[in-house]
Amino acid sequence: MSVHDVFTPGDYPQYTYVERNQGEYERNLEFQLRGSAAIISLSGPSKSGKSMLINNVIDKLDYDLITVHGSNIGSVSDLWSSTLNELDAPHNTEVRTAKEDETTKNGKAGINTGVLNAGGGGKKRSQESSEKLESHRRRGLSQVVDTVDLDEFVLFIDDAHYIDQSIHPNIAESIKDAYERGMSICVAFIPYRSDDLIRANPDLSGRIDAISLDYWNEDDLMEIGKKGFKKLNLYPKDLVISNLARESIGSPHLMQKLCLEVCNEIGVLEKQEEMRPLDVTKEDIRQVLRRTGRGLDYSSIFEIMSGGAAKRGGQRNSFNFGRQESGDVYDVITRVIASDPPKLTLDQSEIIDSVDDVCLSESPQSGNLTQAIKRVDKWISESNGDEHVFEWVDDRKNLEIPDPYLVFYARWSDQLNIEPSLH
Repeated sequence: MSVHDVFTPGDYPQYTYVERNQGEYERNLEFQLRGSAAIISLSGPSKSGKSMLINNVIDKLDYDLITVHGSNIGSVSDLWSSTLNELDAPHNTEVRTAKEDETTKNGKAGINTGVLNAGGGGKKRSQESSEKLESHRRRGLSQVVDTVDLDEFVLFIDDAHYIDQSIHPNIAESIKDAYERGMSICVAFIPYRSDDLIRANPDLSGRIDAISLDYWNEDDLMEIGKKGFKKLNLYPKDLVISNLARESIGSPHLMQKLCLEVCNEIGVLEKQEEMRPLDVTKEDIRQVLRRTGRGLDYSSIFEIMSGGAAKRGGQRNSFNFGRQESGDVYDVITRVIASDPPKLTLDQSEIIDSVDDVCLSESPQSGNLTQAIKRVDKWISESNGDEHVFEWVDDRKNLEIPDPYLVFYARWSDQLNIEPSLH
């Protein structure tokens, strides 16, 4: 058995699946999908296991699951075209129809048939057949409904927050139509966008069942490592697993990747013949974290977060970070994101506390800091469609970093001259 069979970032974790909260999420989702039709809003942080959860439940129910991604949906037509693509439905179908016409002719000589006796002036009937070939294009939702068994079918719209808000009303109306025809639809959002469907179409209120996945805590993430290493006949120290879980920042996907990289670091490629200790030092862990951070590519986003073009606009206030490091307000923001302990959500008070830790003397005023964060949010939203990796939620006064890999990159790549702490 290969280590890649055990630790599977991006694929279904056959050996390391963890049911959180005594399987509460699985039970709730299974219960809703056993009904005749359902609309389920499944919310949770990016790479938090939403797709793994639905795959686990669908496997138990032995239903058919089709997954389409929000980034590929620019219209209602795209939604159902993507679904039909996943169903391998042809783009055009040809229908051949046969038609028989009965004709009657006047007789001129006396004849005797088995159907009609006719003398001079009599009539004779005959049948003439013809065929007609018609080509039909795809019919969207109607064709999906005709193609699948709705009692054992679920449509999963993953990363629905990538769907442009301008078409939300149309998408919500089409989802409502599909539900009324008997289809079950599960829609995955990041947490603070979980009410997008109801906001787009208030008629869906009362028809949507919401399941909210919290960030994974360290104990649940540690369970991934314990299960996986045990399967490989390796026994790790709790401190090793704890550090990996902490730096996974609530993401089982990242935990899987870090455990896999640990195996690479110590040269373990296959299951061991007998149980033995996992011999990993703190320096080994640091090497794993650094190598993983350097292997990520968030350089373009990080440049925007660091001020990008604004840095070329003239002189800005400089703040002292220590270790002969200094920078402007945007550099302060990146260091706040990379601060200990790693977090995906920072409220205004946490940001101010982190700024005081980052800056050794003078620090940016809170108003200037908030305006800079809003500018970064705007710049990222306008760049390459990566609008959901950094967001200032104004009504909550929260900075949200929905992608844990971005926080990990800030901490462990070479972009910042920092040394995050380990246990």
